[in-house]
Amino acid sequence: MIYQRFLSGLFLGAAASIDLKCRKVYIQLAAGYFLLALSGHLLHREQGIIFYLTGILPGLFCLTVSWISREGLGYGDSLMVLICGLSLGFSRTVILVSAAFFFAALLSIFLLSLGKADRKTQLPFLPFLFLADMLWEILFWLGSGAL
Repeated sequence: MIYQRFLSGLFLGAAASIDLKCRKVYIQLAAGYFLLALSGHLLHREQGIIFYLTGILPGLFCLTVSWISREGLGYGDSLMVLICGLSLGFSRTVILVSAAFFFAALLSIFLLSLGKADRKTQLPFLPFLFLADMLWEILFWLGSGAL
């Protein structure tokens, strides 16, 4: 599964960079991430079908939030969460999304307190998801004694 973690970091990093610059999530990037995640699982068959079915639940939840909030959380962001779930599984995706929302909330509070933002200000979400993923990897490597 280390290749899945590496691929997720690579695709999330690229998507976060684009999201910061253009405020977009390119469907081609998401499709590439999806195809690589799916092919990796099909080739190695490390996980069962339950891993995939439960893994996409956080993404389906985010897509529902996107629809209800009229893209308060963008569909592209939700699609990337769905693919993350396929690649990384339910528990890790829930942790990453929760941490990403926490980091976004911290930055929002900071910007609001400085008067640099108001309640209508939109922030790109994928950089926070990428930050959460990178912190997870750092904690993993520190915990394993590999660094």
